[in-house]
Amino acid sequence: MAPSTAGGRWMVPGGMAVLYTSATREGALAEICFHLAAFTPLPSKPVVLHQLSIETKQTIRVTRQDFPALAIDERRFGDTDYTNTQLVGDSTGFLQRDALFVPSARWNCENLVIFFDNHTMNLSLQLISSESVEWQPWAKGNGFL
Repeated sequence: MAPSTAGGRWMVPGGMAVLYTSATREGALAEICFHLAAFTPLPSKPVVLHQLSIETKQTIRVTRQDFPALAIDERRFGDTDYTNTQLVGDSTGFLQRDALFVPSARWNCENLVIFFDNHTMNLSLQLISSESVEWQPWAKGNGFL
């Protein structure tokens, strides 16, 4: 478990270090399966899901109802053009917020993006448990393969 500066839906590449998490097990699997399904050949090893306990103090919540005001096109939200969502995430980090609750593009749940540069050391971020999952059967059963 480590934050990334590689960028993604809610952060520009080379920007603030973020940890992408999901509020549900299925949401995490959906995000993982979407990305792994793009590889050729398909990865065959299981993935490891981590259950975390996370405390934040300066969190912003973005809902789908907020999308028009943020210039996020809901019809294209599942696409891989992250330009407008990255601007939202980068702005959130600039405002020194420690997290961003956002809708998942892959599952009916929320994801929590942790901004490590703004997440203070006195706030909890603990590993509760880990689970190895054979991702391909789950992906096939849920339309990702």
